[in-house]
Amino acid sequence: MFIAAITFIVRNLAAQWMSRDIENYKAQHVHELEDYKKKLGSLQFGHQTRYSLMHERRAEVISELYKLIVAARASIGDMTSLLQESTLDDEKEKQRKFEQRKRAENDFNEVRKFFDSHRLYLSRQASERADTALTLMTDAIISYEIGNEPGSSRENRTALREAYDTMRKSLPPVLDELESEFKNILGVED
Repeated sequence: MFIAAITFIVRNLAAQWMSRDIENYKAQHVHELEDYKKKLGSLQFGHQTRYSLMHERRAEVISELYKLIVAARASIGDMTSLLQESTLDDEKEKQRKFEQRKRAENDFNEVRKFFDSHRLYLSRQASERADTALTLMTDAIISYEIGNEPGSSRENRTALREAYDTMRKSLPPVLDELESEFKNILGVED
């Protein structure tokens, strides 16, 4: 009986001691778990903030690049247009063409410089399409310049026609693809 009483007391003391250890162990791990949840929440917030800021900057770059491409396309298109009628005297016509060419070159140089310094914000596919569009614009400018050089009027007309065709036929599909890629990057339904 004495042994049974001692066994009962030892068993109860052991159970209380183990119960207390389990509660301490549980409390310690609950505290550690809460610390990890706070750290994870902080990391998640930092990641979301960085992603949000990067996406916002990317949207700004795409918007500005698209605006510059549209301006360059318009001014180069005006310059290479075959529908230009001249009722001006020779000197005024030369001045008008010079101003058109300067505006087109300035617009092109501005978009080229912006693209080259911001291409890291674009996907590889968007970057390649923008580069293709700018190459076609370069080709149109070069053909226009060749078409306005003194020399054979047949060669000049051929070069001017190439400039016109590049701007009116070759460039639009590339710009459509680029616009779709920009919309895709921005999450805009096409």
